[in-house]
Amino acid sequence: MTLRFGFVASALRPQGMPPPAELRRLGPRLEELGWDSVWVADRLASPAAGSPLFEGVAMAAAYAALTTRMRVGIGVLVAPTRHPFVLAKQLATVDYLAAGRLVAGLGIGINPADYTAVEVPFRERGRRQDELIPALRAAWAGGGPARFEGRRYRFDGVWLEPAPYRPGGPPLWIGGTSEAALRRAGRLGDGWLAYQVAADQAADMMAAIRRHAEAAGRDADALECGLLVPVHVRADGAVARREAQESFSRRWGRALPAEVMERLCIVGEPAECIDKVAAFAAAGVGELVLNPQSWTRDPVADAEQLMADLVAPARSVLT
Repeated sequence: MTLRFGFVASALRPQGMPPPAELRRLGPRLEELGWDSVWVADRLASPAAGSPLFEGVAMAAAYAALTTRMRVGIGVLVAPTRHPFVLAKQLATVDYLAAGRLVAGLGIGINPADYTAVEVPFRERGRRQDELIPALRAAWAGGGPARFEGRRYRFDGVWLEPAPYRPGGPPLWIGGTSEAALRRAGRLGDGWLAYQVAADQAADMMAAIRRHAEAAGRDADALECGLLVPVHVRADGAVARREAQESFSRRWGRALPAEVMERLCIVGEPAECIDKVAAFAAAGVGELVLNPQSWTRDPVADAEQLMADLVAPARSVLT
């Protein structure tokens, strides 16, 4: 299996969002450079001032229109903050626009403000997610009016037109690393999308997901695996580590211990970063979604630098 490389186009940027023109220029440039996918994050309400993050479905629609070849992924969409029929309609629209290139990563999130803003109980988010996924599939089933009957969500006799471009709807990759998330991915998802997971952890967690899939009578080998990984590559590894620690700490408001960075991030000089990429590939990761940690407002430059210093060399080694 060939490892695919994705680029995070929208992520937490306390340094300020890039100018709109640069975000628009990024999509076509990623395709020119040879990236396999573009990914966007999702947030409704910032937990505090100075933590800007775009809404995920709108950003996915933008990159669906700005690209023609790449996968367009949402990683992850805080799905329980939306009614499933509304979300099904939105994702179907984006998938149609993207001609079937959409991948919807669904998570429950860790930001209570997202839920407070739309009056959804934060403590119910896992149970809502378990019900929301089959509701989405029911809305995309086709063949007549959509119907779903659950404890929290119900709809009946409603048409969803146009249908998603891909029959049955876009693939749903389930986010999270808890036991509940792994079970949900195996029983309900088309794949798994996790954040800040080490290579050896990824292999063990995928094995658990496959066991849950098999227990549910599903084809475990059909499940895909993607990881969102913070990355920072410099010719001088010490400089890369120092800059990455500073950037990560500013983004998340807490210091990142050196040992955690070494284990969960791809940081250092090019040769050692390529080795880390190879370890993820060996663990069975199919898509490595790189989240640049540079403290800039220039995503195009980030994409160019990562392609030249990491992605292209790693592809030549892994081929």
